[in-house]
Formats: sequence, C-alpha cells, structure tokens
Amino acid sequence: MRFRTKFTFLSGGLILCIAVVITSFVYYSLVSTIELQIKSSLEELAHDIVDEIDKALYERHSDLKIIATDAILTSPSSTRKQITERLLVFRNTYKSYISFSFYTPERVSIADTSGLLLNTQDPMSPHWEEVLQGKMSSASDVAMSPSLRIPVIYFASPVRNSGGETVGYVVARIPVFKLYEVVEEVSGVYGGDENIEVEVADKRGIRIFSNHDRGTILTDTIYNWDAIQKLLAGMNVGTIMHEHASGEKYICALARERGYADFRGNGWTLAIHVPQKLAFASAVALRNKVAAIFIAIAVFTTVVISFFARTVSNPITKLRDFAVKVGEGKWDEGLAAATQDEIGDLAQSFNQMVGNLKNITASRDVLEKEIAERRRMEEVLRRAEGEQSIRNKIARVFLTASSPKSSEYKIFGVN
Repeated sequence: MRFRTKFTFLSGGLILCIAVVITSFVYYSLVSTIELQIKSSLEELAHDIVDEIDKALYERHSDLKIIATDAILTSPSSTRKQITERLLVFRNTYKSYISFSFYTPERVSIADTSGLLLNTQDPMSPHWEEVLQGKMSSASDVAMSPSLRIPVIYFASPVRNSGGETVGYVVARIPVFKLYEVVEEVSGVYGGDENIEVEVADKRGIRIFSNHDRGTILTDTIYNWDAIQKLLAGMNVGTIMHEHASGEKYICALARERGYADFRGNGWTLAIHVPQKLAFASAVALRNKVAAIFIAIAVFTTVVISFFARTVSNPITKLRDFAVKVGEGKWDEGLAAATQDEIGDLAQSFNQMVGNLKNITASRDVLEKEIAERRRMEEVLRRAEGEQSIRNKIARVFLTASSPKSSEYKIFGVN
C-alpha cells in the first residue's frame, strides 16, 4: 500500500474516531442534562395538574355544601316535582355536573334530573358508606353509573332540616371525561404529541382516567403501581423510568393529590408518561447535527490530507526513480527541487551527492588510466633492462674468448 493511501486512511480513521468520541460525549452529556430538565419540568407539570384537579374538586365540594342547604331540599313539605325542578336549576347552573338525584333516608330515589331509576333503592357503595355516617362524600367514589352507563365521579351529602335531622341525601355526578378539561394543558407539552399518556389512579391504583385507553378505566391498574407506591411513599412528586408492554421506554412523572382548603383529597395519583424517544428528540437531533458536521469536516480533512500526502509522496517517488537511474549509471539527469522545504533540500542534497559521485567516478577513471599507463611503462622498462643485461653478458663472453690471457671458456657468467 502506498504511503499516500496509508497516510490518508490513518488520518481519516483518526479523525473519525475523534468525531465519534466527541459526538458520543456531547450526546450523553446533553441527554443527562435534558433528562434532569425533563424530569424537573414534568414533575412540576404533574404537580400543577394535580393542584388544578384538587381545586376543581374543591369547587364541586363547595357547590354541594351550598346545594345541601337549599330551602326546598331541606323542607319536609317540598314535593317531588319541586325538588326535581330545583335539581334541574342546579344542573343548569353548575355546568360540570351531568345529573343530580335526591334520596330518602332509606336510599330510595324520589327525584332525578335524568328521570331514570326513580323509586328504587341504590345499592351500597363507597359514597353511601360515607354519607350514611353523616359525612360528605367528595370524589371518593368513582364508578360506572347504573343509570347513565358511563364512569362518573360521585359527590354526595346529607340534607338536614333546621333541627339538624337528616331528611334525605343529595347525590351529584360528574362525568370522568371532565378531567380532560383539567389536564388539557398537558397537550402543550412536546407539541401535543399523541404518544404522551396521562393517567389518574385512585388510592388503590385503579385507573379512573386515561387519555389513551378509555377501555381500561375502572378495570385495570396503572403501569408499575407497586413501584409508584414505593416512590411516592412520604413524598408527593417523583419520576421513574420504565418500559411498557410494547417494549418502548418511557419517563413517568408522578404527583399525588394533597387536597385543597377543607377538601382533604382522596389520595389520587397522576402519571404523565412521555416516550424517551420523544423526550430526548432534541438531544438526538443535536447529536445528528454534530455527527453531520464532523462527517463533513472528516471528508474535507481527508481530501486535504490526501492532497498533502500527494505533495509528500510524489517527490519521494521521483527521488526513488532517480536513485534507480543513478544505480543504472545514468548520471546526466538531475532531480528538480519542486518545493522549498525539507523535501526540496533533500532533492538538492541528492543532486549534490550524485554530482560528487560523478566527479569521484571520473577521477577514479583518470587515475586508473594513469596507473595502467605507468604499469605499461614499467613493464616496457623491465623488458628493456632485461634485454640490455642479456646483451652485456653476451658481449663479455665474446670479449673473454678473444683475450690471449684467457685459458678457459665460460659461456655463462664471466668473473
């Protein structure tokens, strides 16, 4: 693999790793911050909604206290017609109620604004257990109305005459869907997403209100009731993270009813379920933006690095090719220094080295020629000296042979 390719991949991988680390750090830091903000805001919202519910129930509680003291209801001489007409006035005046009924001390209905189930005795129920003890029952009983066939919130109060004797009972009913008006403000949270689930449970955990699953009202408990009880033990608000049966994870903000003024409340619990993917949508969006920015930066940087690597690798490649030519004995070509940096200095140094080698090689060739010529001359001289020596010896032989004093012939060597 070429240097440029390796350098580009290495640099690009390093930038990508840095981008992943920074993006993950930003995302998880942001998620932690947003989670705290969401929990705080949802707990505050749940607390405010519960307060609004308590105020609304307190108003109905106060309404019934006034109605229970009405002169027509407390008068023993009032007829059924008069009582019915008076109850109709109350229903038209107090718009929250869907019906009013008046019962005898034996729980027999003698007047009803809907005209249903007259002259029948009501079965025992939680609100009757309270009023038969002489107390007011304010929203402690949420049940299916036998006459209206819808879930209602019961308000009931004893009706006493001027002597304090109980002459009957007035019962008022508010449809459970009226709670939608109270919790309507939650629709502004996260753009009113339909996935936000709002529930209200009674003190037993039975769901008495739901904005997403009306079929389970009065028949099922809200999610994680046991965990909710533990969380809210000794406190009025809290938040839990849980997973629904569908597998989707939710943040659940909780608030317990505390009552208002002389309305003591009934221990209802409000739960606001927000999908985590919705709650953390802003963090995910920011993470994606940061990731997109880093990817763009990584691509741009990789291109720049690739270009830079080419400026480094190309001169090195030329230097390699030139070294190969030099090794083949091609001294005449030079290496152009295209840059004014260390690589350019290296090219100049290489040219200088090649020039020096060329000079050294040329000097060596001249010296070798001179040495060869000197050896040739020495060889010629040696041969000449040898021939002269032989001639001298021959001459001595002949001189000795021709001399009269010589008595012996010596062919080789004469002393």
